[in-house]
Amino acid sequence: RWCLALVPAYFACTVYSNYKNLMTKRGKPLLYSLKISHYVEKARWTLDLLGIDYDERFSYAVLGIVLTGKTLPTLQIDSRTILGDSDDILAYLRGKYPKGNFLSAELSDEDRQLLDGMMEFGMHVRRFLYGHLLQKSPHIVKRLWREGTGPVVSAIGDFVLFPIAKQVLIFLLRIHPKGIERSQIEVDKMVDKIDALLSDGREFLNGKELSELDIVFCSLAAVLVMEPKYGGGALP
Repeated sequence: RWCLALVPAYFACTVYSNYKNLMTKRGKPLLYSLKISHYVEKARWTLDLLGIDYDERFSYAVLGIVLTGKTLPTLQIDSRTILGDSDDILAYLRGKYPKGNFLSAELSDEDRQLLDGMMEFGMHVRRFLYGHLLQKSPHIVKRLWREGTGPVVSAIGDFVLFPIAKQVLIFLLRIHPKGIERSQIEVDKMVDKIDALLSDGREFLNGKELSELDIVFCSLAAVLVMEPKYGGGALP
């Protein structure tokens, strides 16, 4: 019971942190993000390539996200326009900047089917990685989940909320041996498909120019490669 009594304190700290961030530099679009998130990368890469001037905030720890059901990335355009996930962010930017950029590149029906498949690919990447990290390297998950919190909140998260959030995540993402195995198969299928497309020497996936296909796939797959500077060096 005393453990559950600490939950409101944890959320009070994270909500206060978000409120302070919300009140800063409201003149620019504000991207709420995590250091290690392939969905955040998709939104961030798109904003960067479009040359949009925005601010970024590492808002609340992943523990809070898991336990409250909130999603990241979130892009706040102004007080009335808040976009709640990477697909919504790209859809908004596609409408806002309809010409002269990679979002307006021509895609065939086959390209669009591939783009739809990448959405599922992103979910399989997430389940595959969390399945292995929770089993083999839970200390890395703890470190990422408490990102941006102070020592008190971090301690509460580690010893009280982490076991709860872990079980919630396992349930929501259906992280079990068969699920992890299926996700690995689906990840391999997509990577093989991309390899086959590039085998003819093309530079871009649609065979013509930089498009949404390239950005979506590369941003979602980058977490599998884990270059040393990925996520600002958040991983040990």
